[in-house]
Amino acid sequence: MHPWCRCHFNPVVEDWEKWLDDYEKRHGSAGNRLQDIFKDDTIKTTKIPQQVLDNLRSPDLDFLTKVQNETLRQGMKNLLKRVDGTPEGTECAYYYDMRAKFLKWEMGEPGKSSVNVYNPRVDYITMHNHPSGGTFSPGDIGSFVKNDNMRAILIVGNNGEQYILQKDQSFDRDNFSKDYADYLYKLRDQDIDLVEVLNLANDFLEKGASRYGYKYRKIIS
Repeated sequence: MHPWCRCHFNPVVEDWEKWLDDYEKRHGSAGNRLQDIFKDDTIKTTKIPQQVLDNLRSPDLDFLTKVQNETLRQGMKNLLKRVDGTPEGTECAYYYDMRAKFLKWEMGEPGKSSVNVYNPRVDYITMHNHPSGGTFSPGDIGSFVKNDNMRAILIVGNNGEQYILQKDQSFDRDNFSKDYADYLYKLRDQDIDLVEVLNLANDFLEKGASRYGYKYRKIIS
């Protein structure tokens, strides 16, 4: 699920496709960076260096034991091994219950930077890779907001960097969803490219954790 995917989880902005179309119309060539960054007519192969696998760190979710966190670390490692050798842009997702028991895995269509959605009826943890190594997409945030049972979402980049969101009991879904969407619409009107939009949206996530009732972390291997 790449950082600006149009085709996976329901977006927190009511019509994310329209947001992107409007952005590209307003910013011309800057908007076209979306295509430049994430699409390539030449098929390339994903390569996950052994060093990335060896240096993956534990996510250290505070509701899990050390052993359970190690299970998730191994899951990230196995996930990256699954995409190694696939067409560049391929994504894979793993799902676990709240005791780190493995539930399911999904492989996305090769090279399409998306993966099918699975939403268990029990509380769960989900992880997926971002080929670009980037942070949460608005689509990821939309899934996190709308799926009450999703208690934590982990992004692991093909470079080993991790981004983690974890809901507290006090998670303020309505205000968070509204404010995040409003912020994205404000960014749309600024003369900045999508990479900077993504970075600013990530700053919003980091700074808003205590206000909206979630935990945010970035882990660099």
